[in-house]
Amino acid sequence: MAMDFEQALRYELSLVSAVTNKVYPLNAPEQAIEPFVIYTSSEGQREQNLNGWATMREVDCEIQVVATSYGDVKSITKDVITKLLSMLNRSIGVDGVLIRDLEYDKPTELFDQDLQQYRSVIDIRVRY
Repeated sequence: MAMDFEQALRYELSLVSAVTNKVYPLNAPEQAIEPFVIYTSSEGQREQNLNGWATMREVDCEIQVVATSYGDVKSITKDVITKLLSMLNRSIGVDGVLIRDLEYDKPTELFDQDLQQYRSVIDIRVRY
């Protein structure tokens, strides 16, 4: 069965070696050990044309890379961006959606003093 966008995005992000099997929607479980990735997504917005609603969608996503060291968060962020850019003009996941356009904003880096975690937040827009 074909993957939907969110399943395919999770599959692709899990291929980044530092976070294999550590990619979570919305929030990581309490027992999650860094490094890991958290993502948010939605059904997106369908486009309308003169013939009605098109099948093309635009989806905004947020991807957070979380690690215990600044060096790790920088390195993993670079790998995640490389993975994201590789998704352009191909079907992602296993028989997933064809990514027709992908944009990302420069990562925002943060440090959570309470959790002692470095974070890199990447906002992306995808059309499929």
